[in-house]
Amino acid sequence: MSNTYSFPFGIYCGELIDIDNNYIPLLLPEDSGGMCIIFDDDKEQEANCFIENMALKLLEVVSTGNLEVNIFDYSIRKRFSYLSNFKSDGLYKILNKSQLSNQYFSELEEIARKRHDELLSPRNKTISIYNQSSKFPELFYLLIINLEDFPDDLTSDKRFIELISAAHEAGIYIMAFGNKDILATKKKATKFILNQYPIIEIDEEIVLKPHKTVRQLLDLMDKYKCKIELVNDDRDKITENILDKLQQDGNNNDEKEFLSIPIGTSADGKVEMYFSLGEKSRNYHAFIMGMSGTGKSTLLSNIILGIARNYTKDEVELYLMDFKEGTEFNLFVHHPNCRKMFLENKDTQAAFELLEKFNSVIEERGTLFKQKRVKDISEYNALENIQMLPRILLVVDEAQRLFTGSYSEQNKLNQLLEDVVRRGRSFGIHMILSTQTLVGTNINKELMSQISLRISYQLNNEQDCDKIFGYGNTAPLKLKRYELIYNANSGLKDSNRLCRAYPSNDVDKVIDSIRKERGEENCLTPEIVQSKVVEHINDEVIQASEWKFDAVSSTDVKYGTSEEKALLKLLEKKGVISEKIEETR
Repeated sequence: MSNTYSFPFGIYCGELIDIDNNYIPLLLPEDSGGMCIIFDDDKEQEANCFIENMALKLLEVVSTGNLEVNIFDYSIRKRFSYLSNFKSDGLYKILNKSQLSNQYFSELEEIARKRHDELLSPRNKTISIYNQSSKFPELFYLLIINLEDFPDDLTSDKRFIELISAAHEAGIYIMAFGNKDILATKKKATKFILNQYPIIEIDEEIVLKPHKTVRQLLDLMDKYKCKIELVNDDRDKITENILDKLQQDGNNNDEKEFLSIPIGTSADGKVEMYFSLGEKSRNYHAFIMGMSGTGKSTLLSNIILGIARNYTKDEVELYLMDFKEGTEFNLFVHHPNCRKMFLENKDTQAAFELLEKFNSVIEERGTLFKQKRVKDISEYNALENIQMLPRILLVVDEAQRLFTGSYSEQNKLNQLLEDVVRRGRSFGIHMILSTQTLVGTNINKELMSQISLRISYQLNNEQDCDKIFGYGNTAPLKLKRYELIYNANSGLKDSNRLCRAYPSNDVDKVIDSIRKERGEENCLTPEIVQSKVVEHINDEVIQASEWKFDAVSSTDVKYGTSEEKALLKLLEKKGVISEKIEETR
């Protein structure tokens, strides 16, 4: 397979066969920018196979992962089943509704405009040329367009013609197809595309129609009386080769993830999907959102449990903070990787103090890294004869509590969070923030820009979609229960990956088994921290251990249900509980 980041100089379409049965490869020149495939009624299946073969051959020869295939086709049945194998790798997308097609078309316009404005020049006239010398090659796009569906009324003729005219230089290649009746169209945009590219007509004979970009090829065919035999290679074999290469490239990549935990499968169930943080994905923190009952808590639980299964306490050290009455994280009070657990939180003071502690850890590790002349935790942990530093992962449930309150509190906390998130990636401090909603909160945009991994279960309003993914990416509104959108690219719609999440596990059973297997000496015992409100009451009780408790009323000490339980337990332990406080309950 080729390792070039340039586009092939010719598109392999099949073979030319002369009168002596000699075979010559049929290559349409790359600078034609595309082609149109027109077929008779009874040749539609043959045309579909031909188009899919050409697309697979392109995926095979273009550098692995550097070509994305997009299908504009509103048909109910699936035309290209082999290409759909690459959906989970982000290399295949089907745009099967008018609104979806128009949204993606707008994104392609922006891509083409940016490339023409910023990347192309007299020296680099096309993206294919640009990629040959660039350290950061651009992605190629293959658009397979059913001309009977698209362009439609939502995409004006002018916009469509302008994009097609600029597509080739911008690294966008076109394969348009349609029934031969489309040749009689009166639609301006469709007529333009039929005139723009060479046409291969599939009928009783395969005919290459005259076009300015294939004159020499037509002269050759005429001279040697050639007939065309369309490419019809083994699609199973090509697909297998490409998938193997994708996996091999992933395994051989020097950049590794420090965290990789299976969380579900692709929509078709064929590919396991992972929650991943590290150098390979360039994701170091995550934001998770989902309405109550959609599966968000199960995902958090599976991630936390996956850390216990796959990583030692010296590799990943957990801090768990629960703003949900302690109901989610109390399952993990024996987690072997958990250093500290904050349960039944009622205010954000604990978060302030923990983030300040993380800042101190960053400073300490920064000094250590300078002494060892390394740039980050990965380089430090690769040194010989040192004690490895664990990655520190803070998981916050119901994180919206961090972004409510007075302006000064929010401003201070946002600045602390932003600082830790921004600097933490190099020093091994990472966060997962989880919430049901962000409506009514003032989360810092700069903070969100540092968190490129966004995961969403079903949401019920566009405001929350905008908060987590950005304007226009409303995919979470259409999700079913236990489905999620995994987006590792700051919410860009192109990067949405649908995942069917795994069910929950028996947490107690798994953790007990892991602790026995490791041995207690290789496990942490979490420090349990109650709400700061409870701690404040505790201090008062400790200072007033000689209280005559019948003088205390509910107006003297204000607490909620969870704080009351904690207070009563402490009073019982101190031996100062009274009938009066029981009545106050």
